Amino acid sequence: MHKNMDLGAYAAKRVFELNPYDSGPHVLLTNIYASASKWSDAAKVRKIMNESGVKNEPACSWVELENVVNIFVANDITHPPREVIRRMWEKIADKIKKIGYVPDTTNVLWVADQQEREERLQNHSEKLALAFALLNFNFSF
Repeated sequence: MHKNMDLGAYAAKRVFELNPYDSGPHVLLTNIYASASKWSDAAKVRKIMNESGVKNEPACSWVELENVVNIFVANDITHPPREVIRRMWEKIADKIKKIGYVPDTTNVLWVADQQEREERLQNHSEKLALAFALLNFNFSF
């Protein structure tokens, strides 16, 4: 958040001392290194996670409609209305780009072209859940 890699690394390492099996600080430290293009350091943290059995559970979002909880995980391709959701986001993305919106892809920490970075943002669990809710409220775009 503060773009201070040294401070973030120091804080993460202190948190590791408190709970070395919590995936949160490991993931944050990996992201800190990745955002600074310190790919070898990010890989070292991932290796430490693997060797010590620390698992990073994917984040999820959910929407309750008509007493049914619908759960979404980032990049989930198994949810039944997935294709409809994807098409809806494509329509929205085209419309908002035409009025000047540019997605902030600076926190997509993979080496990828701009289009792939934007696609990764579209597949966050929050966006999938929101699109599902909008589709079920019969909004049109």
